[in-house]
Amino acid sequence: MGGFRKKIIIEAVIYAVAIIVAGGCLYFFRMAIAKNADSISAIRLADNQRRLDVQDLSVLKSEEAKAAPMLETLRKVLPARDDVFRFRQSMEELGKKEQVTSLGFSFGAENVGAAESLSSVSFEIYLNGSESQVMDFLKSVETSGYMVNIVGVEINDSDTNTSMRMNGNVFYK
Repeated sequence: MGGFRKKIIIEAVIYAVAIIVAGGCLYFFRMAIAKNADSISAIRLADNQRRLDVQDLSVLKSEEAKAAPMLETLRKVLPARDDVFRFRQSMEELGKKEQVTSLGFSFGAENVGAAESLSSVSFEIYLNGSESQVMDFLKSVETSGYMVNIVGVEINDSDTNTSMRMNGNVFYK
C-alpha cells in the first residue's frame, strides 16, 4: 500500500508541475499576444490616418485644377511686389480722407510664397480719432483695392477719443 501511495503522490506532483508549466506558458503567450495586439492596433490607426491623408490629398489635387483659373485671375488683380509698398501711402491717404487725428504705420515680416501661392507682407496700423472716423477708416481699408487679410483689431474707446491698433497682411504677386 505504501508503494501505491508513493506512486499517486508522484503522479500528482507531475500533474501539478505540468499544470504550473502550462499555466506559465499560457501567461507568457497571453502577454506576447497582448503586446502584438497593441502594435497591430497602433499600425491600423496609423494606416487609417495615412488613408485619410491620401483621400484629402486626392480631393485637394482635384480642387487645385478647379482653382487654377481663379488663382490666375487673382494674380492679375494683385499688385506687384514693388507696388505693395505703396500700401503705406494709401493708408495715410485714407487716414487723411477719413480725418483721423493721428496714424502710425509699420510693415512687418514678408512671407514670400512658392510659385503656386501668394506672397504677403504683414503690417500694423495705429490710429486715433472719433469713433465714426475710426470705423470709416476700417471700412475704407477693406475696400481699398488691396487684398488685405485683417488678422486682429483692438479698439479702445474713451469719452473723447477712440484708438485702434490693427494688424494684418497685404498680398501681392
